[in-house]
Amino acid sequence: MVISNLEKRARQELVEQNKFSQNAVLQTHEEHLKLFSKPFVWAIRTEMMQGNMKQVNLYLNEMVKQKGMQSIIIANNKGIIVASTNKKFEGKPFTSVGKQSSLVYNNPTVERAPNSVIVLNSPIMGFNNRIGTLMIKGL
Repeated sequence: MVISNLEKRARQELVEQNKFSQNAVLQTHEEHLKLFSKPFVWAIRTEMMQGNMKQVNLYLNEMVKQKGMQSIIIANNKGIIVASTNKKFEGKPFTSVGKQSSLVYNNPTVERAPNSVIVLNSPIMGFNNRIGTLMIKGL
């Protein structure tokens, strides 16, 4: 009986330590994704302002090949998806894959979705106004 109780407590402690470790890993991934998004947004911004969507699509397709990346989507300032690693989303409203609020936030936001998926949304700013929104889903 005493050994059984000790085993139960030890298991519970291991479960709690595992949850803590997983949370720490997710927080680290979130911070790295935020840091990565800044130069990525700058590159996309430059190409979008020059009307070079072919180059934007090349950036997306190369990035999604990286370990942990699931999908990348860009919506224009009207909330329409103009580039995506999943072409079936192009031309559809951003709200078909993301939250409406992501289209108005002026700073990058990170959310945790089910199955340890991290979703980053970041504005793409022109000189005087918002020209789009970047959404990255990764593990």
